[in-house]
Amino acid sequence: EIIIDPDAGVTLPTLRSTVLGPAMAVILRQRGLLVLHASAVVIDQQAIAFMGGSGWGKSTLANAFHRDGHALLTDDVLAIAAEASPPLVHPAFPQLRLWSEAAVALGHQVTDLSPLPDKPAKLAYEVDRGFQQGATPLRRIYVLAKGEQHAIAKLSAQEAFAEIVRHTREVTNLKSQEFVRRHLHQCTQLINTIEFYRFTRKPSLDDLPKLVAMVKANLAEAQTVASKR
Repeated sequence: EIIIDPDAGVTLPTLRSTVLGPAMAVILRQRGLLVLHASAVVIDQQAIAFMGGSGWGKSTLANAFHRDGHALLTDDVLAIAAEASPPLVHPAFPQLRLWSEAAVALGHQVTDLSPLPDKPAKLAYEVDRGFQQGATPLRRIYVLAKGEQHAIAKLSAQEAFAEIVRHTREVTNLKSQEFVRRHLHQCTQLINTIEFYRFTRKPSLDDLPKLVAMVKANLAEAQTVASKR
């Protein structure tokens, strides 16, 4: 339950954005889920997530994969049942938030998209097809980074742990000893069951098809190695 006491003049879109973002993240954590700043799509019946801060390209990458034929799971609020075997990602709602330049690069008509009330420079793309309805096994998280060239490199357990803690949502609002204990346990559990890679990209919206191909090749390579063991 979320109880709202809005100030006079606050618009419904602003309230909606607050509820679906920070407020929903708190509730999901109260329900025992690990909630990360990440977007996710479905590739070969498994969830692939892109984790990072605001403006790092999570939504843009998720939209690029969606336009490549892969179902969207969530944008920006990644809710994981980390203690399940395997960990499961729960679907959010069928919407992506895109910068206007990214929307154009992805082939959207900007005039068809609605500006976000809290971030007018961003646009809301309502997904009317290709949205995953059920919980999906999580295979891999790509931690996004910016650099001079495109590269994908596997992270150590220590590096992955630091990134999960860094990108967990609403850690400052839930500080009780029980929440802290469970959060650390969930982080450890996730590291022990899925793979983490750093995905470094140079700024270039024109390279989005290349980035999609890089991730697919990386997933295929890992699958080939696993099949040979």
